[in-house]
Amino acid sequence: MRTYNFIISSLLIFVALYTTYLAFKSVVNRKFRENWIDRIARWTNKLHSFFSTKGANLIETGKLKSFKTEFNQGMELMGLKKRELKAPVLYIFLDWISCLLTLYFCFLAIHYFIHPEVLVVGFAVGLFASILSLIPGGLGVMEGSMAAVYYSLTVPLEEARITAEPLGQGDRPERKPPK
Repeated sequence: MRTYNFIISSLLIFVALYTTYLAFKSVVNRKFRENWIDRIARWTNKLHSFFSTKGANLIETGKLKSFKTEFNQGMELMGLKKRELKAPVLYIFLDWISCLLTLYFCFLAIHYFIHPEVLVVGFAVGLFASILSLIPGGLGVMEGSMAAVYYSLTVPLEEARITAEPLGQGDRPERKPPK
């Protein structure tokens, strides 16, 4: 693995772990969670006032307080129902593992050996891009970003494109063949 691949992979793992830490601390610590919500609202209002000709805040104080109250109630409810959340988390984990194995076997099917770290980085970036996608339904975002990441991590373009395609097929509606 090249040095820059190692640096990019390490940076992505660090960002993922730090984000996980922030998410965990937000779930556990109400004060920490409220501070972050206030910060995000303040940054959003500053950004809005910078680009907008209107002087009003985008996020009003009353709406923010109402949001924090509802959000905290939801977080407390999740804390009370920990047992019920174990099964969905397990299913999500199993889904990701099966997607990674599917990708790995797709690469093997076209006689291309891919390093596990490259496989995981490409999948993680594709998943993240599909979550943040503004395209309705995210059509092609996961596959395209995965192919681009694999290509940037030294996988030949055709192999990267062909193997990334099967994962996106499950999210699309079934197409009927023309008569």
